[in-house]
Amino acid sequence: MMTNHMFDGPRERVYGILSGLAHADALIEQLHGMGVHGTHIRVLNGTEGTRELDQHGQHGGLMAKIKRALHLITGEREHVGEYAWALKQGQVVVAVQLPPRSEKTAIHAAFESAQARFVHHYGAWVVQKLIF
Repeated sequence: MMTNHMFDGPRERVYGILSGLAHADALIEQLHGMGVHGTHIRVLNGTEGTRELDQHGQHGGLMAKIKRALHLITGEREHVGEYAWALKQGQVVVAVQLPPRSEKTAIHAAFESAQARFVHHYGAWVVQKLIF
């Protein structure tokens, strides 16, 4: 199940930026058609999305601050910054928790057909750029 804050909880997620809600809706429709359950999809947009992203760990308590501090030494810091910037520009961030035994390439293709950018797979020990 997705948590309230990006980059928390279990790994095996794909994140991407879409230009607006219409593209996000098209992506979600495709994901549903592939059998991805709605509870595995998170859409962030607007002020609420920015707050949920919690770029600096201000809203998630001590654990969020610690996790954001750890991001300072990884590439995820830049990624969180890119997602935050996109939200401030009126774009939408979609996160998909990969179902067990899912086909990552199919999820990647769905993001691609929805014209997503800055799409990354975050695994347990790897961050893989899918679309820049």
